[in-house]
Amino acid sequence: MGTATSKPYTPVRGMPPGEDVVSEVELLGRYRRSCEGFIDKVVLPAELVADEVLLKACLDPDVAKTHEDGEHVENNLLTLCYSFGFIGIGLMVGLIGPALPDLARHLDVEMSTLGVIFLARGTGGLTGSMMSGQFLDRLPGRGHIVLFLSALIMALGAGLIPVCTSTIQLLGAVFLMDTGLGGVGCSGNTLCTWEYHRNPAPHLNLLNGAFGAGALLAPLIVEMVRPWSADASHCFWLMAAMTCCLSSAVLIFPSPVQPPSPEQPADAGMPFKSDSSQGATGHATRYKYLLPFTTLFVLFIVGAEIDFGVFLVTYIDRKSKSGALQVSQREANFMNSGFWLSFTWGRLALSALSRFASPAAILAIEFVLMVTALGTVLIIQTPVGLWIGSIMYGMGLSGCYAAAITQMQQKIGLSGTAGGWISAGASAATIFQLLTAQVADNADNIMHSIATVAAMSISTMVIIWLLYGWKGSNNHVRRG
Repeated sequence: MGTATSKPYTPVRGMPPGEDVVSEVELLGRYRRSCEGFIDKVVLPAELVADEVLLKACLDPDVAKTHEDGEHVENNLLTLCYSFGFIGIGLMVGLIGPALPDLARHLDVEMSTLGVIFLARGTGGLTGSMMSGQFLDRLPGRGHIVLFLSALIMALGAGLIPVCTSTIQLLGAVFLMDTGLGGVGCSGNTLCTWEYHRNPAPHLNLLNGAFGAGALLAPLIVEMVRPWSADASHCFWLMAAMTCCLSSAVLIFPSPVQPPSPEQPADAGMPFKSDSSQGATGHATRYKYLLPFTTLFVLFIVGAEIDFGVFLVTYIDRKSKSGALQVSQREANFMNSGFWLSFTWGRLALSALSRFASPAAILAIEFVLMVTALGTVLIIQTPVGLWIGSIMYGMGLSGCYAAAITQMQQKIGLSGTAGGWISAGASAATIFQLLTAQVADNADNIMHSIATVAAMSISTMVIIWLLYGWKGSNNHVRRG
């Protein structure tokens, strides 16, 4: 083995400890298997030579495989822990719709008046998202603490909802709940993107699939609790306790830190540039609108998603009262669960597909499904049409969020602050629920509102593709 005579090993600024070392190990292990014996001529950095375990991994493929398998298991457990927090988000969001009639009756207000809680939701989500994004950047290595504290705030707000006796109190509890919800969403997605920065889409789909699972379980829990309590809002207590217990698991693991940004474009540092910094500046200038447009896309796509999940039961109720449909309240709740089930299943399926397909290709397929589903609901106004449209719409929405974040990560990277902006866009989507609530007395207006927001999301992504290209980066997508 050669001595470490090369220049000292200097990790890239912002890279997690050991990231470059693991890459060296991986490459050297592959090289040794392809060219037996020639590895002895490779000159290793001094820090790598000093680490006996990693040195053995370089020389012994069996040791390297054991090292990689251990990391693989730990990474899967970390994704699972992140998912626990998102189950809590799904439980809270999925419960809003079924609990709205009970909350209105409990406070003795009209549904349209109660729609103001969506403004509190949006404001709280924005606050939590921006604050957690700042904390992630200012407290490197302590992201899991930020995530857990956000979950506690979310559970506290949810626990206060059933005991509110006025609209003002309800607004305060909902604001607190969504402040924590925004923090969990921002820190969970950002930390997951940092941990799997080469291609975060598979893990982001699993993570956000957990949100769908929580939203799916919420109306089912309401149905199971009804024999003991006719007030669906009491379920917030159960879900708050579940969120606290599940989210605490993340504290077992060390927190990831922000990785280096993706490589600069090929023209960065070329001879016609005065220096490489000009290439970096040009790269930043070119992509300066990518974050605002991605945030705008997330705003619309999450609005189209949550609007449908919250108001589907109300839409069916209004249609049934007008005589246009014959659907019971129980079937409407199960239909809502069907939407969230297809949404969750789609994300789990895309966690495998996104290892091989580009974000743009996934988004294009999703958009076709969305348009077809909404057309089915609006044109075929029967119970069968609603079932088909709800399930198809859930599948069409399932991968959009993860694909948008992955597309941005592969082009310019994702900081804590950028993650905060994107999560703020998701939280601000509650503004569409406020607007839809104002027209909720008319069933057709509800679905027309959802279709409009969905069309705006598709239009925004088309603008991104026109500005920055369709294909994106292929360097981070595994091809087999």
